[in-house]
Amino acid sequence: MRELTTIFSFIFFVIAAFAQNAEDLPKSNWALGKEKVFYGNSIARLEGKNKGEVTNIAFKTFEQLNEDVQGKAEEKGWTEDQTQMQLLGWEVMASGGVVQLFISRKNADASDLQNFTVVIKNLDEEEIFSKKLDAQAAQGTDAVGHWWNTALVVFPEATESDFYVYILEETKKGTQSFKFEVKLP
Repeated sequence: MRELTTIFSFIFFVIAAFAQNAEDLPKSNWALGKEKVFYGNSIARLEGKNKGEVTNIAFKTFEQLNEDVQGKAEEKGWTEDQTQMQLLGWEVMASGGVVQLFISRKNADASDLQNFTVVIKNLDEEEIFSKKLDAQAAQGTDAVGHWWNTALVVFPEATESDFYVYILEETKKGTQSFKFEVKLP
């Protein structure tokens, strides 16, 4: 029972830690070769343009997630056991950090997360982690009427160097690839 409580607490905290999107994450003005900083982490867009639609990522390191837990624990007056339970959740499930994916598409079906796979590779292009996202309908529409969605991908493998994040999108025309380089502080 305690393990189940830990898992549900962890899931709730993951969602809360990313409740506020990085301000620029939904914007389409991220050109190829340019870097943006989200949560203090520099990310370069290497492949895949935002052409009227948006595919962007942000990243939080394991250390940042732990800092979030410590801040939340202090703010909410958590006991040491509650704090340690949250920290253990991050250690077990997200020692590599969390990738936040934001997408917007012209129709609701295209924005369903089941169309996307997140692949993490080291700088030698060796795959470290891959996750095909589960079905999740669009969460709403934006100011121009595009359907948007977001996902948090827990990355369980710790890495001590920069890495690539590939977002693979299955479309009627085939697979479209977006490539980002996460530059660790």
